[in-house]
Amino acid sequence: MATGRRRRWTDARKVRFVEESYTAPRMAAATARRYEIFRSLLTRWRRDARLLQRLAKTPSSEWFGLRDLEPDGDDDDRRETGTD
Repeated sequence: MATGRRRRWTDARKVRFVEESYTAPRMAAATARRYEIFRSLLTRWRRDARLLQRLAKTPSSEWFGLRDLEPDGDDDDRRETGTD
């Protein structure tokens, strides 16, 4: 399936491929073949789309477990802890 060159896909085309791959069971492989892309690439786009949907439904304060932190007005979080 090598094309000899790296192709660039617009976000709109990626969305179209992902949507098409969800139209019926086992459509991911068929969609990848139709557009001559690797199934693993389509799988990555599908995973990214699911993550974006989840993030859109979740308040941003919960994205990285920040819901447990309360703003206290100090700048203590700026000091270095010495750990990386």
